[in-house]
Amino acid sequence: MKKHYIFFDIDLTCIADIYPFSEQYRLINYMFESDPKKKKEKKTIMIKNLENYMKNGNLLRPNMKNFIKACQKNIPNVHFYFYTGGAKEWADIIVNSIEKALDIQFERPIFHRKYTRTTKKRYYKSLLLIKPFIEKNSDPDEWLKRCIMLDDFPMILKTKKENERVIHTYNYEYTIPYDPLSIINKSDIEPYKKGLFLYISKFYPSYIDQDKDNDFDYKIVYHMKNKQQKEKYINDNLQNSEKIIKTFLENESKKQQKMIKNIHNKNDTMFEELTKLLFDPLEKNDKNDSDKVDALDEVFSKENLLKISKEFAYIGCVLNYKL
Repeated sequence: MKKHYIFFDIDLTCIADIYPFSEQYRLINYMFESDPKKKKEKKTIMIKNLENYMKNGNLLRPNMKNFIKACQKNIPNVHFYFYTGGAKEWADIIVNSIEKALDIQFERPIFHRKYTRTTKKRYYKSLLLIKPFIEKNSDPDEWLKRCIMLDDFPMILKTKKENERVIHTYNYEYTIPYDPLSIINKSDIEPYKKGLFLYISKFYPSYIDQDKDNDFDYKIVYHMKNKQQKEKYINDNLQNSEKIIKTFLENESKKQQKMIKNIHNKNDTMFEELTKLLFDPLEKNDKNDSDKVDALDEVFSKENLLKISKEFAYIGCVLNYKL
């Protein structure tokens, strides 16, 4: 029996907007760059919080496990992979958290940004690009007919033939009540002020611009080749950074608390609907083995995948309209 494949995008397809955690991850990398032990300690705390939200806090899209079980029941020799445009280290963290929440092991490798194509500064995924890591010798066109890609981003794959294998899911709109700055405490700030200041200057430069006593520019640091000049430029401006750091922490914490207070999440049924829509041909042809093979071909047909994508496009429009 030939293998069949389901590829899952991650962000907004399998999980909600993970910005609070990805931003906290970035903050940890900058703030504690000078202390690997402290950085590891903070990342461990963040990952535990992430795993908790994944398992108990609706960060993971509802009914994903039931969908996978339905695939295992209805599709002989089915295999599941993740395919994301995210960086490897971050993808590894997210996938491990998803697997713990589902208690399901996905296939390896995890296909991440390294396995994409870049055109005009945009990342494209390509099933044909990753095929050699899964099936080396099969015919590419025949292999594609045994693949389904779930992705919230339309036309994400490189070619028309590949995009015919995509079910375009609507976004998982769920806001996580989690503050990225929660990883910081007062005892952290002074020893790691330099890292925090560089983080603010790169990702929140308006706080630097508003301070008349500080004209620090992260772009200058980025292009400086002389290490001593770079350190001098940073340290000279670091002396006037207390007000900037204090204002940043106060303002951003207030913004997060206001956002958390105004969260109004809705129930999501995408995987439940997908299970019904995808396996509808099998329900209609539940007779003998020959009929089941024909029905399975229909499940994986480009016509069936397009029909489901159109259904989801309608649902997505309705959800956005209601919002």
